[in-house]
Amino acid sequence: MRNLINAIIIVLAGSLVYAQNDPDSNYAFYEGQTYSFLMEAPEEWKLNLEDAQFDGLSAFFCPEEMDYFDAKYGISIWIFKLDSLTFREFITADSSAYAGSDSLEFDKIDSLDLADDKKAIALRVKDPGGVSSTAIIAYIDGGKDIIIYELNIRNRRFYTIAYLGFEEALKKFSFVR
Repeated sequence: MRNLINAIIIVLAGSLVYAQNDPDSNYAFYEGQTYSFLMEAPEEWKLNLEDAQFDGLSAFFCPEEMDYFDAKYGISIWIFKLDSLTFREFITADSSAYAGSDSLEFDKIDSLDLADDKKAIALRVKDPGGVSSTAIIAYIDGGKDIIIYELNIRNRRFYTIAYLGFEEALKKFSFVR
């Protein structure tokens, strides 16, 4: 299932997300089948579409003083079409793909705030920045699309500052229609 999801990422990520008018913008726009939405980088973070899309992501946020290739922490963003799976089924399939991994174990399921009183479902890794660089995965229900924000950190010591940026990025996520 994970290979199928990765293949979908590569096919879909290329041209779905684009920066509004200004390539140096800190926000990106996506027009989905059900909703359109804006993704905005946290304060003092920047958006990278070009390198992210080359690697199969839809977008990437990292602190302004870092860049895509050497960021000590950042937020990877993927957008998928929900063809045959529901939102909950996708989360179950995606998170269970991690279940067989010795390096990644979830210890908390929570909801995190988005703009407009909406919520994302978030899974926190038991040891963020330990064996795995993945710290938190948040799933956003976009109707016929699912948006995934994944916080990655290279070391446990970055967790608190990176988490604050992650939380802010989710609070800035907004549906346009």
